[in-house]
Amino acid sequence: MKRKRNKIKIIFFGSDSFSVPILEALLANFEVALVITKKDHQLGDRVKKLKLLIIDKFNSQNIAEIKSRKADLYVVAAFGLMIPKTLLKSPEGVATINVHPSLLPKYRGPSPIESAILAGDKKTGVSIMVLDEKMDHGPIIAQEEEVIDDEYDDFITLSERLEKRGADLLVKTIPDFITSKIKLKQQNETQASYCKLIKKEDGRIDFTQNADQILRHIRAFVHWPGSFAVWKEKNKIVKIIEARLQRALPEPPITAGLVFKTDTGKPAVVCGREAIIIETIQIEGKKPVDSISFLNGYSDFIGTNLG
Repeated sequence: MKRKRNKIKIIFFGSDSFSVPILEALLANFEVALVITKKDHQLGDRVKKLKLLIIDKFNSQNIAEIKSRKADLYVVAAFGLMIPKTLLKSPEGVATINVHPSLLPKYRGPSPIESAILAGDKKTGVSIMVLDEKMDHGPIIAQEEEVIDDEYDDFITLSERLEKRGADLLVKTIPDFITSKIKLKQQNETQASYCKLIKKEDGRIDFTQNADQILRHIRAFVHWPGSFAVWKEKNKIVKIIEARLQRALPEPPITAGLVFKTDTGKPAVVCGREAIIIETIQIEGKKPVDSISFLNGYSDFIGTNLG
């Protein structure tokens, strides 16, 4: 006998903020028997009222706890730990599915949203897939595309739309997946690409790059680690939070990283090609401010070098 949608019992694995709307959608539509997360999770206070299992790694005890819940399905979204083989290939036959914010097989790995913005892609999307032992490798259950606005979208705006799209697609997909009504699609290995774990040092701006590349860098890393450079003359780190394209350059000689003042009174930085106007900036130890206010306090910023 087929189960009603709200009787499908799910165990959810998620830790990052991306997983919050997905968990909320599952709670609204299905029975969530257990939420498994990490100590440093970003799920908020709501999960305190749920059946919660906080782990740093999998062991025989917590695996036994998971299996004892007798779920119909395991759902993973931005969890941060590899699901062990004993759960992926359980004798109970419970499938594990994952919500991944890219159009797999493109951007397998931990930073698909940042990677799509950095590459200047015109579109990305979400994939619902069956997890197997390899990273983001399993067959596709469903996918939907999302357009990227190359001037407006940053990590935060794009992530918010992909979270919602992923949550909606997951809710629509689960009942037909559980009842084997969906034909799975194997990923094309010849089209697979991978993205890396973002580190703090990846936020440093290389001003020898073109202005367009640097603007994408700022948008991709606006959430973390931020986009920063060293104000060489003061040996201070400055974080560029918002910026836009500046085509006009000062009179030569100029080098990449040179700070100059635009006709609007805002600071701009010479890049490998063209320049960027700084809209919002933060010097270490201070709060973010608009760039004109920053110049009121640091008038000697003009004519210096960032790198």
